[in-house]
Amino acid sequence: MFRINAGACASRVLSLLAVVQFIVQVTGTAANAAPTPQEVHFKRGESFAILQGTLKGWDLKEYSLRANKGQRLRLQVTSRRINWLIVRLYPANQSSGDNDLLNSDNNNMFKWEGPLPAGGEYVLRLFIRRTEARRGGSVNYRVKLAIAPGEQPK
Repeated sequence: MFRINAGACASRVLSLLAVVQFIVQVTGTAANAAPTPQEVHFKRGESFAILQGTLKGWDLKEYSLRANKGQRLRLQVTSRRINWLIVRLYPANQSSGDNDLLNSDNNNMFKWEGPLPAGGEYVLRLFIRRTEARRGGSVNYRVKLAIAPGEQPK
């Protein structure tokens, strides 16, 4: 004779619901973790843009810009809580940390200038350090991003 143990069945259903809820939370968080980058546009006749915002907790902000190989990019990030911020700059098609042009988590630089190694789209990503994000910390930031032509060959 076949018997169904109601307690074991209910336990399995609850376990399955917990797994489903976890998956929904993880995938929802992952979807929020990779927002579509906001395109950076320069005003007519200008070669710089000012980007401002506020990050809270696990928020992150991404900006994208197109540039040519050899153009010089100048980046200056200011904030009253600059030590809470992590700033990354990388080619959009190579987002792993090994391809960062700037990663402030490694070198604490919040001013950066240099020639761009390739033409194409670049992403500037700002987010709060993990210890402050866990506490729900909030950071206002201001970024001045400027592009200048590269040096002409002699």
